[in-house]
Amino acid sequence: MASRRALVTGASSGIGEAVARLLAAEGYRVALLARRGELLEAVRSELPGSGHVVLAADACDEQSLARAFGELEDSF
Repeated sequence: MASRRALVTGASSGIGEAVARLLAAEGYRVALLARRGELLEAVRSELPGSGHVVLAADACDEQSLARAFGELEDSF
């Protein structure tokens, strides 16, 4: 299962955070994407497993997303 990876948007709170936690518990490496990096770091610190990635980006900002996906490509 170590090769299972998922990208979760809105992962800093609510449904996105819950999905990220569920996927991590199922053995996925999770890329957490949301605008608030500090909240994403807090979520990542509580996830089981390792190799999870924080991507602070605004999903409505093309440049922000391009940078985040570049980081994701390097990490995953």
